[in-house]
Amino acid sequence: EETRAAARRELGLASSFVWLAVGRLDPQKDYPSMLRAVAASLAGDAPPFAVLVVGEGELRAGLERSRDDLGIPPDTLRFLGGRNDVPRLMAAADAYLMSSAWEGLPMVLLEAAASALPIVATDVGGNRDIVIDGRTGRLVAAHDPTALQSAMAEVMSMAPPLRAAWGEAGRDLVRERYELGQVVDRWEALYHTLLAERL
Repeated sequence: EETRAAARRELGLASSFVWLAVGRLDPQKDYPSMLRAVAASLAGDAPPFAVLVVGEGELRAGLERSRDDLGIPPDTLRFLGGRNDVPRLMAAADAYLMSSAWEGLPMVLLEAAASALPIVATDVGGNRDIVIDGRTGRLVAAHDPTALQSAMAEVMSMAPPLRAAWGEAGRDLVRERYELGQVVDRWEALYHTLLAERL
């Protein structure tokens, strides 16, 4: 809580609901869909919120122009550039947001879940292995800003205890499936199986 309060103070976030998005500013992450979802949220009756985008990439200047064209205030959607304090930013955030067009198994989603953040993400690649829809977050179709905005609105309007329960369920999932001891045990079992087949 101390880390959270200090980070929010430094970023001037006050009592706003804070989304965090971490990733290269490139086509894979489909930030244009995120920007359109944010703009739609502002047009609705969402509570005060901010989106912190961490990362660098070739699309930054164009995304900043798109943000301005969509009428999104720079304080609402902030491009923070590359950072080396992502765990601290996760402590400051209320939820995690990912709009990717494609993915493998994103390490950052594991980190967000381990930080007990409810997650709104697109249903691509291995995202559904981390985001259990309705239990640890919401999965939506890729390239669908309307669905993304709807999921964001749902999470922001949730009662804090329910949102916290989603976050804790995500943390539990990471412990159960991805904690180092569990992973080593699964690799060991796989090696034993393969060796047995060769004998």
